[in-house]
Amino acid sequence: MINQDLNMAPSVKVGYKLFMMGVGLLLNSSSYGATMPTQTFQVTAAIIAGCEVSVGSESGNYGTIDFGSASTLATGDYTAQLVRNQSVFFYCTNGVTLSASFDGGGNYSNGTRNMLSQDGSNSLIPYTLYSDASMTTPITVNGQVMVESDGQNQITIPVYGKAHLSGNHPAGRYSDTLTLTVTW
Repeated sequence: MINQDLNMAPSVKVGYKLFMMGVGLLLNSSSYGATMPTQTFQVTAAIIAGCEVSVGSESGNYGTIDFGSASTLATGDYTAQLVRNQSVFFYCTNGVTLSASFDGGGNYSNGTRNMLSQDGSNSLIPYTLYSDASMTTPITVNGQVMVESDGQNQITIPVYGKAHLSGNHPAGRYSDTLTLTVTW
């Protein structure tokens, strides 16, 4: 025990001495057979299979299908592939299947997706989406495109388009906006 004449008020000296005696007892309690109670607890975590969506600066825009330019007299089918926005990525656990669906767009009419003329003429150019490059598997409105992850790379949702030109469309820009919904 420390026994020094401290420059403290008498009540502080007594409290200090009692405190030091208590510390001494605690330090020596193991030699008298006293034990401290102990308890255990668990630390756990659950890792589940799933996907992560990473969105950069151009959030909300997954990509563009651009059919290019054609004469107002052009007829026939024009094809294009979705060019994905390089700031939107899907990553999934190996074996997880990503399900993508596309709505009918803003100009859906009579069972067909359409691009609308931006000149106010209300002229429409019909188009169809496909999930394969050979364009044999159409993507119906809210139909599912399934992509299974190999766990190694970004997942790209395959989307191809075919626009049908009839030769009588007014000159100008045509567009449509689709909503992509992704689940897993």
